[in-house]
Amino acid sequence: MNVVVIGAGGIGSHLAAFVARFMSWRPGRHELLIVDKDTFEDKNRERQSFRVPGNKARVVAEELRPQFPRVRIDYLDEYVKPETASLVLSEGAIVLLAVDNHA
Repeated sequence: MNVVVIGAGGIGSHLAAFVARFMSWRPGRHELLIVDKDTFEDKNRERQSFRVPGNKARVVAEELRPQFPRVRIDYLDEYVKPETASLVLSEGAIVLLAVDNHA
């Protein structure tokens, strides 16, 4: 199963953890791709599950990998834009949108 989570902030970071947990208990090969260009900000820490500074997608992926070693967890430090959407969407059988800005 291949899943893409777009957005790794207050909703997406928690969603990615739940998806990784679910995948880790399922038989077979599983891949989770977390996509976000944004960085963690201290002012948003009550909503975000991880506190390490840096790119949200990278931080979430690095936090989840040791917890769920049976799941291949990658990240993409990009915003999904019209010119990159087809590439990102083709990576997942399931694509979950967890962004707070649809602009």
